Amino acid sequence: MDEHRPGCRAKPSEMIGSLLNKMKNFVLRQDFKDYNLEYDSDLVEFFMSDGYDQLKQRYALFNKLLVQNNATMDALNALQERVNSHLITFPYFKQQVADLLDRLMGFVRSLMEMSGDKYAWLMPIAEGLKARIEKKLAAEIPAATEQLYLLRQVSVTMADEVGAKASNLGEVKNILHLPVPRGLVFSFLAFKALISHNRLEGIIGPLMKDLTLEDSQRIQEASIQIQKAILQAEIPPALQEAVERNLEELREIPFFAVRSSAMGEDGTYSFAGQFRSVLNVSREGILDAYKDVCASLFEERAIRYRLAKGIAQDENMAMAVLVLEMVPVFASGVLYTLDPNDPESDRCVVTAVLGLGKYAVDGTVQPDVYLLDRKANGALLEQTVGQKHLRLTADRQGAGVRSDEVPPELRQTPCLTQESLRTLYEFTQIIERHFKTPQDVEWAIDERGWTFILQARPLAVAGGISCPVVDVDEEPVLVGDPLSPGVISGPAFLVKDKSVATVPRGSVLVLKTMDPEFAKLVPLASGMIVEMGSAATHLATVAREFHKPTLINASDAMAVLGNKEIVTLDTNQGKVYRGRIDSLLKTNYCEKKGKGVQADKNLPLIRDVMKDISPLTLTNIPDNPVLELMMKPGDFKTVHDVIRYIHEISVREVFRFGGRGKAGVAHHLRVPTLPLHFYVIDIGGGLDSPAVFRRNITVSDIVSTPFIALWKGMTCEDFPWSGAVEFNLGGFFSVVSRGFIQSSVTDEGGKAYVLLSKDYLNFHSRLAYHFTVIDTLAGQAPENNYLTFRFGGGGADANGRIQRALLLKEILQRLDFRVKVRGDTVTSHFRGGTRSEIEKRLYQLGRLMGFTRQLDMTLRDEQTRKRYVKAFL
Repeated sequence: MDEHRPGCRAKPSEMIGSLLNKMKNFVLRQDFKDYNLEYDSDLVEFFMSDGYDQLKQRYALFNKLLVQNNATMDALNALQERVNSHLITFPYFKQQVADLLDRLMGFVRSLMEMSGDKYAWLMPIAEGLKARIEKKLAAEIPAATEQLYLLRQVSVTMADEVGAKASNLGEVKNILHLPVPRGLVFSFLAFKALISHNRLEGIIGPLMKDLTLEDSQRIQEASIQIQKAILQAEIPPALQEAVERNLEELREIPFFAVRSSAMGEDGTYSFAGQFRSVLNVSREGILDAYKDVCASLFEERAIRYRLAKGIAQDENMAMAVLVLEMVPVFASGVLYTLDPNDPESDRCVVTAVLGLGKYAVDGTVQPDVYLLDRKANGALLEQTVGQKHLRLTADRQGAGVRSDEVPPELRQTPCLTQESLRTLYEFTQIIERHFKTPQDVEWAIDERGWTFILQARPLAVAGGISCPVVDVDEEPVLVGDPLSPGVISGPAFLVKDKSVATVPRGSVLVLKTMDPEFAKLVPLASGMIVEMGSAATHLATVAREFHKPTLINASDAMAVLGNKEIVTLDTNQGKVYRGRIDSLLKTNYCEKKGKGVQADKNLPLIRDVMKDISPLTLTNIPDNPVLELMMKPGDFKTVHDVIRYIHEISVREVFRFGGRGKAGVAHHLRVPTLPLHFYVIDIGGGLDSPAVFRRNITVSDIVSTPFIALWKGMTCEDFPWSGAVEFNLGGFFSVVSRGFIQSSVTDEGGKAYVLLSKDYLNFHSRLAYHFTVIDTLAGQAPENNYLTFRFGGGGADANGRIQRALLLKEILQRLDFRVKVRGDTVTSHFRGGTRSEIEKRLYQLGRLMGFTRQLDMTLRDEQTRKRYVKAFL
């Protein structure tokens, strides 16, 4: 019930008193024998007595309970949101849980007050839940002991076990429920077991000791010897058994991508392109590919990267490894949620190639580039189609990949459609909002057109210029696209192949392409000029991370510049000059760094506590006054269960009040086309006068304006409430596992509880696992009118329920509601408006209730959701 109805002409309790006076007058002036009507003796006796005073008191307590229910559920959902976003500290969490438990105790006391202590037995149950949660909050977090996890078990809290790359991807899959391939993760403990089992510490330690960036020969020798030792190592038997056991769950997957998730990678440092990935690996080849990726921890470029960043080359180095289902890719690439070179532009940058994404990040081909406007919900600003002459594809005949020529008709055709861009934009905005910092996201679209997220890491955002542009008299010898801002001067060093091991410190590297192998030279260089490249390559990420001014797409740079020639590189303006230009070198720029989110170390404990708070496991409350009092403590496993029970029982108590039967003073309304049994209480002119003493009523007896509008929508033929519903098997089996078949597909169906007057409606319904609440006033004065709609729950998994909530949000916003979504719960408000405007929206809500029934079983992704939104509208 909305406790803030502005300027409501009469309170519901006042409506009750007015109604009862009218009913008395009706009875006193009528001879019942003149009417061929079946009056209910209980109703006549109740309304002719002083029972209406008790009804007014009961209604006031019910109103109080509804306010408490909404406040408690809002607090629970807000807490769940904070936990999901890992933007929560342990002290804050403990305080919020304490507040929630206090609300719960108050909620139980209010039910006891309303019922005359009939439900006093619920207080010890709530107190037991409270004690269990408080005991957990005082527990210690156990140390990690697992060497292998399925990806569905991984979240951001596990970065210390599996690395930031794997933990971020697990978060995207398991918390955000975005599409991510299935797979498993070798932890850091697995790597340490591999090293210890083969006694490799004695090889690694001496070779890595006291290395410096200038020790080119020693770095090369250490890299070769250590990698060879790891590749020849034996997999520990326990680890091999764990792999075989976990692969059973993934037995239908024939090929995998094996990727690094090193300590520090995609966290404080990107390590972009420093380690190896092995693509299209057969099940039999996983362990060899695992060793290959582990060995790449000691690639020459990775050693140089750590030395340049001051990362200790000691026993704490470790490699976790991701093993992901190999997606049959049509197109792939990278999306930056903010333009790293021009963050003030407020636009996203998407790069795409045909086939596997390796060619997008190593500069082999010129990718398509799309600029999306963040201010206009991802609208396409600009599109540049690259010359895609090659594509990397998985070998369908066996393991490995191959490079194929792109058919001529596809070389200048955009990789992405508007729909694909929209999906990518929405997915990556969800990721950015969750991690609270701009993101560098790798993605793939398979041959069916489905989008998958393959990696998400913080994006290094370049700084902006802090002083005016300086005019110079000299003409630039090269122009290109700025990648990382700044102005530097130094001798050009032309790098003609990947065999170059080192360069003079302070050199300006001149490169043909952006092969990630050149990352080993970046720490010693002052900047880079590249003939052909993309902002989405791994080398570009390293350049931004090391703050090296870089210019890409500078045509013919290798021919124009001479080796050791002094040049001035101005990437603020995208120009290269011969000689040293002192006026430009005085230009400064400031770095604007996005701050990522650090997960609280207690987050595993926090999420464990939330298992006693958030899930709804109480799926069946007996609809019997005796049986509902005989429920056991074991029936209430969570705080949410207790809240659900109190809300359901409080509604029943109001509608049972004042009568000998289950319905009390309520009228009954049933129609064969709706799976709901309506219990109706008239609080002021909502029923035609002759019907007020009849137990069973028809729709024609109801004269409540808002109810009639809602009813028309519920009974329209567009979306029937019976018959087959299209559904997704994954969602369906989730429902079945929660007892959907026996508890929702029954002859009786669900229940709807209705309080109404001529202009007012309060509607509660629960059908299967979801609930709907509508509260509205539709009178003559527009300034007093309002409409509130609340929906939540469902029987399918979290992804299906959340997708349905997002569908409701999109539709309700189109109907001019203000909408808030928390988890699977939607709360929306429409304020003001004429009676006609309220009626139109009630009609649409009625349609929407029929339309969305069981859609949580169907909605698995954004694309399907959009299709349903369009169908409804």
